[in-house]
Amino acid sequence: GAALGGMLTISATNSGSLAATVASNFVGVTVLDVTNDSAVARLVRADVDMGAVSLIALNTTRFETASKVASNDVFGATRAKIVDSDVVSGAEISVSATDGAVISATSAGLEEDVDTILDTIAEVGLGLPDVTFEVAASVNEVARDVEASISGSEILAQDGDVTVEAFNEMQLIAVTEVMAISNNSDLDLTAPNIGLSFGGVLASNEMRGDVLAFIAASGVRAMGTGADVKVRAANTQLITARTDATQKVIGGSNVAGGIAVAVNVLGRDVTSIAGQAVDFFFGTDLGLSGAPSATKAWISQSDVHADRDVDVSASSGMLIDAVTSNAAESSAGGTDGDYLYGAQGMGASAVIAFNVLEAETLAYVEDARTAAVDLG
Repeated sequence: GAALGGMLTISATNSGSLAATVASNFVGVTVLDVTNDSAVARLVRADVDMGAVSLIALNTTRFETASKVASNDVFGATRAKIVDSDVVSGAEISVSATDGAVISATSAGLEEDVDTILDTIAEVGLGLPDVTFEVAASVNEVARDVEASISGSEILAQDGDVTVEAFNEMQLIAVTEVMAISNNSDLDLTAPNIGLSFGGVLASNEMRGDVLAFIAASGVRAMGTGADVKVRAANTQLITARTDATQKVIGGSNVAGGIAVAVNVLGRDVTSIAGQAVDFFFGTDLGLSGAPSATKAWISQSDVHADRDVDVSASSGMLIDAVTSNAAESSAGGTDGDYLYGAQGMGASAVIAFNVLEAETLAYVEDARTAAVDLG
């Protein structure tokens, strides 16, 4: 035990940044593979008698990748827990877990092909096409739980609130931009050459993990005028995927085409991007596995008493955004606005943007005795 009067604070904080960058328009791959980025504050099998008690778990780490193919694989948890303990506080008792990590993948590329004399002789004389091909991808795969809890414990706040709160405030950002240009108009020959320009881009976010706040198998009392017991779970993640692809062919007979895909998946494990596309168009479940994510607040198998209110609430206010644009431009002809005989141009593009959300939000009291209950 400890003498009443001081404050007990148990704090676990992850901060700082981790970045990987490859600056290249030709080829470049960056991968951040983080298997355990966790912040855990816990009080286990303890007998505490203090003026105030606070457990804080906080994660504000930044993970950033940038290259033609940029990927972040980040796993971990943020937890604040009182387990199998007797805790007496002269004022408030607070158990708080917050994950505010920022995870960003950025991909950008430019490929421009301008014909030389040898290129043009090969294309016109041998009938070989001038091909420009550009691809880029930004992918975030994240699995992280946030938990604040009291279990198997006896808790007494003599003059203050008992608060158990879990917040997910993470940001997942995937941005991909590419431009592919094939320029066949620099030489004015009597026969048209052939230009092909293609571009493909992908921006994808996958987020799995629960946000949990609970009191289980415990006795909890918040005494003093206006004292409350609060159990709150909130998910306010920002998840955005954005793609921008441009394919352009100038001169000769040519074809410009491309595809841009922006995908956000929350609550499921993506086993196949191709399967995801099939799921989107045909309503199947080929590209996903696993259980939905949950935002839950609850009291179970516990005696809970407060001078004023017992408040159990779970809320989800996520912002999920998938935006894509794709432009394919074909300009047939020669230099200085001269249009070659028989020259033809065609441009086509496709865009796919979709969000997959499988999540539940629950607040409840079960097999418990409480002085007053406010479910929100």
